[in-house]
Amino acid sequence: MKRIGAAILLFIFTLQFAYSAIVITWYYVNQAYVARVLCVNKNNPKMACHGKCYLNKKLSQSTGTGDKEAPLQVKKPVETAPCILEEFQKPNLFYSLHKA
Repeated sequence: MKRIGAAILLFIFTLQFAYSAIVITWYYVNQAYVARVLCVNKNNPKMACHGKCYLNKKLSQSTGTGDKEAPLQVKKPVETAPCILEEFQKPNLFYSLHKA
């Protein structure tokens, strides 16, 4: 039973990696078609995208990131209390038996 579960997990992880490899391979095989038909920036030749925008879109869909932006983290200021250090004198560890 453990072997079946391990095999299923291995298959799922391999499938996710293989999907990215398949998308990249398909892009390079059909790069002319992607650049001509599927490219988002095909009307803007100055960008010289050649369909990479479409490839990035497909790869981000496979990883699940999509076009989501990371939420902003609000940094809270650290409140510190003022610390006043008085000059400490070294304690006299050895007592003198005779007075100076």
